[in-house]
Amino acid sequence: MGLFKSLAEAIGQPTQDERQAMTPELAAAVLLLAVERADFDKNPREREIIRRDLARHFQLAPGELEALLERAESETGEAVSFYEYVRQLNDSLDVQSKNEIFRTLWRVAYADGELDPYEEQLLRRLADMLYLPHKDFVRLKLEVVEA
Repeated sequence: MGLFKSLAEAIGQPTQDERQAMTPELAAAVLLLAVERADFDKNPREREIIRRDLARHFQLAPGELEALLERAESETGEAVSFYEYVRQLNDSLDVQSKNEIFRTLWRVAYADGELDPYEEQLLRRLADMLYLPHKDFVRLKLEVVEA
């Protein structure tokens, strides 16, 4: 088993221990940080939205939120694929909760007042991976734009 664990670590795939440590909170945080980075422009409003919505959705205390964001930062920088994170959300969240997470993804994308093509491309990919129907993808986008 040690050989497989070493191989998984070498190619960047999550080990069994890492998969067990995966939580919906971490998965959501990683996806949100990925959208934050997608346009290569760091905007403080994006991080403010991520912090507020993660804390509210997952009922996190300030210390828990900081620890989560620290781990998510590390994971986002090393992530080769979003498969494990999306799978965690698909396996653990209901449709309403996934819609709430996706609404926050849109909020982060629009935090600077415009939608970058890289952000939109990433959101389309994530919507497909999260089995979000196109009508909901558009509805959630319009809710955020109109707010």
